Amino acid sequence: DNIARRAHQQAIVETGVKQLHRARRRGPGGGVAVAYGPPPRGGGAVTNPPPPPGAPTARAMELFHACFDNGLLVRATGDIIALSPPLIVEKVQIEEMFGKIADLLDAVD
Repeated sequence: DNIARRAHQQAIVETGVKQLHRARRRGPGGGVAVAYGPPPRGGGAVTNPPPPPGAPTARAMELFHACFDNGLLVRATGDIIALSPPLIVEKVQIEEMFGKIADLLDAVD
């Protein structure tokens, strides 16, 4: 059933986003926010630190290029990366996507 499959995928993606948010919370000046649809249930929005002076999109664009170079396509919007995986994505691919993003976030920061 397609509806059940999409709901299952949504739950996997929400878990990945929540894990990235928990891992990336830092003090002022650190990190890039990750956006996927509405804020995760029960998690609320994650406050993104202000961008570096004079470089409002530098971190997200650096992450965008790193993701692209590693086979991931994300969208940079200000200091946020937005994810939109295809509807045919499998659980293992979602987990791989979030694993790569976590590693690349560490490299960018």
